[in-house]
Amino acid sequence: MNRKWTSAEKWMFAIAIAAIIATFFVPEVRVRLGLEKPPSTFVVTGTVMDDGTKAAISGAEISVVGRPESCRSEDNGNFRMQISENSDGPEPIRLLVHKDGYQILDRSVSLPASQLILPLKKTGR
Repeated sequence: MNRKWTSAEKWMFAIAIAAIIATFFVPEVRVRLGLEKPPSTFVVTGTVMDDGTKAAISGAEISVVGRPESCRSEDNGNFRMQISENSDGPEPIRLLVHKDGYQILDRSVSLPASQLILPLKKTGR
């Protein structure tokens, strides 16, 4: 039997094909269907302070080695940064803390990390 499709049947077929394609190419759809784990984010918080005086250091740059995430410490030395999880799961990250007049601090931390104290030593100028 050779019958023609109605307009509604054509639309239903097009929607079904689009849904199948979305399953393979749209990450949000893959997550909803349980085919993929949703990306996780972790928060890293802490305070940058002078190692000698214990005073807060404002404007220090905190960056993650090999990744795009970075932030600056606030006036009270506090910082907060969100880190996206690698596809392999949470791994330790390396933080670099830099502020003019101080030595660079290189610290490895495991995720999530909160209330870190990052002491900077003054350079001997």
